[in-house]
Amino acid sequence: MTGDPPVLARRSESALLAACALAFALLGLALLGPVLDGGFFADDWELWLAAPREYLARAFFETRPYENYRPLQGLLVALSQTLFGRTTLPTHLVNLALHVALAVLVTRAVLGVGVSRTGAVLAGLYVCVSQLAASAVGGNDTMSLTLGTLAGSAALFWLAPFPGVRARPGAAAAAFAVSLFAKESSLGYLPILALLMWLHFRAEPNGARKAVTWTLVLAAVAVGYLALRAQAGGTLPDVASGEQMQVGTNVLRNLALLSVASVIPLPTTQVFLGAAAREWAWPIAGGLSAVAVVAFLCWGSVRAGKLPWLAAFCAAAICVLGPVLLLHHVSELYAYAVLPFVALAFGWSAGALLTRDGSRARRVTAAAVVAFALSANAWAQHQDARGMAESGGAAGALMTQLLDRLRSLPADSVAVLVDPPGLPPNYSVFRVTGFLGVWLTKRQVREMTGRDDVSVRIAATGAALPDPCPGCVFFTLDGENRLVPMP
Repeated sequence: MTGDPPVLARRSESALLAACALAFALLGLALLGPVLDGGFFADDWELWLAAPREYLARAFFETRPYENYRPLQGLLVALSQTLFGRTTLPTHLVNLALHVALAVLVTRAVLGVGVSRTGAVLAGLYVCVSQLAASAVGGNDTMSLTLGTLAGSAALFWLAPFPGVRARPGAAAAAFAVSLFAKESSLGYLPILALLMWLHFRAEPNGARKAVTWTLVLAAVAVGYLALRAQAGGTLPDVASGEQMQVGTNVLRNLALLSVASVIPLPTTQVFLGAAAREWAWPIAGGLSAVAVVAFLCWGSVRAGKLPWLAAFCAAAICVLGPVLLLHHVSELYAYAVLPFVALAFGWSAGALLTRDGSRARRVTAAAVVAFALSANAWAQHQDARGMAESGGAAGALMTQLLDRLRSLPADSVAVLVDPPGLPPNYSVFRVTGFLGVWLTKRQVREMTGRDDVSVRIAATGAALPDPCPGCVFFTLDGENRLVPMP
């Protein structure tokens, strides 16, 4: 017996996806290994919980970190700290598992649009090795992003018009709810999901009624999330005042930054530091490499006859990023949310250009671009992971000293931390030096020291110091990164 061909095909596909999951997990462990037990630094400290067991019961009724409402992240972090203490390894392993699942989901999606297995595997591999994964997986305050992106992408997948794949609107709505309770910017998925609902049901009997019903379900999920967020004390950025976001040139600037971050294969850390030092070799090389990747995506899309799909993916990516484009400042970390769209385009371009029915020159050129994009991203990811680990190590050592000082300060004191001159420039989460690594809110000072009457202020190198400053006690760093009183 040869078996039922569709059954055999499904088994073969399942075996491929299982093999990809194992390979992606091992590769992720190798590339991100340095940061998998990386310590807290910068704004991570808001997820250092003084009583994690107690927080488990109130995760859905409290805003954290800061005024953000991300209860699923808070719940998982609290569970980790309850069961395993202060080690960040469990949280990072969950983050890695979410990232691997996203890579497998992208592989399955590329197979769904009829691309070759080679193209599908390369698409998943692109997700796996992307340098965007360093901050997303290696961060201590980023499970909201990895979980939100995976759940939002799964919602899109369950409504995508793949041949032979039954749409699952109920599963899509549930996944959308998970994405929202992971990260507030997942509201950007709502318009795309509503459109897919209409496209899916339009040809069915009573399709309009079904489309309206399921669209209202999605809207109810969003409204329910916003209501719970408001009840917990969460706030939405105020566009009217312009304090956190506005509609202006910042939108185009943010869009340009995140677009470049989503396609550049060379390490953005080197590109930024080169620009900061006015040494232009890395910035120029980075710009040219991003252009090469975009050209590859367009070339493959034309070859595959999917240029309209590429345009649709670009529009969808902008929609997903919409809630963050209005912010005054964005990090390249946000580009992780559109990584699945870029990887899909990368996979079908590779599948179209590496086929044997084309010229040898085309195949060699395409293979060279694929090899460069994947290897450069993998190298950048590993370097960024090492940088984050170093930042966490330095911040942890400094925090121990700072907490001792805070506990011994007189009543109603303000610890003013003054960065010494000569510090190297900071960049994102990959290089955090000086006192930026021990940035503490009033709440965190209370939780970590038990004192309500002391606070912390940070003064950058060369900044004017507060004068007069009642209760201020000034500290700086010596040449061995030790906290010392200022003379």
